[in-house]
Amino acid sequence: MKEDMVLWLYGSKSRGDDDKFSDTDVLVVGKSIEDLKYARESIPQDLSQVNLNFYSWKEIKNMAMYGSLFLQHLKLEGRCIYEGKFVKSKLLHLFSDLTEYKKASSDLKSFLKAIEETKQSLVFNEMLFFDMSVLATVIRHCSILGCWFLKKPCFNRIEPVRYLIKKLDFLKINIEEYSLLYKYKLYIDKRISKNEIDNISISPRKWLKNSEAIVKGVKRVVSG
Repeated sequence: MKEDMVLWLYGSKSRGDDDKFSDTDVLVVGKSIEDLKYARESIPQDLSQVNLNFYSWKEIKNMAMYGSLFLQHLKLEGRCIYEGKFVKSKLLHLFSDLTEYKKASSDLKSFLKAIEETKQSLVFNEMLFFDMSVLATVIRHCSILGCWFLKKPCFNRIEPVRYLIKKLDFLKINIEEYSLLYKYKLYIDKRISKNEIDNISISPRKWLKNSEAIVKGVKRVVSG
């Protein structure tokens, strides 16, 4: 097995709040993308449906320099499942040197761009399921960012949104409706079948407005 590679479990399986919709998220850090073929050999047998995400050591070091929220997530909730002898505790040392997150402004711009692109796509109504999935993703990721700046780190599927709309009481968003919206994301990721979203009735126009409101609300939080 590769001795300059590490594998870290993260997400719901690491937190212990996984459900029937959850997959297994594993970070692979090594020298090259070719390390992925070795990574699967080190995955414990009890971890099924593994989603491997590869980063080189150089990329991870660069991410640490701007306080990557992904690395913050790993630091708080992840756990090591394999560590080569040449890189013992290397990732932990990087975690200890993480700075404050520095890319919130660019994240917010990206969220607004995704919303605008979705708005244009919905005009033609050709990719409704994908567009709704994008909105669900934007809302979740923006809420994760907001929770971080509210000093309440939360990386779950629904809870970041629940916490944010509670703290920003001007956001008149129904969390149960958002849970339905997120089913489009689960469908696009092939974690549920089409018949599980066929009877969902939610307004794309309404969720465009909701997503814009959330981004604006998080922008206020980030700005202090």
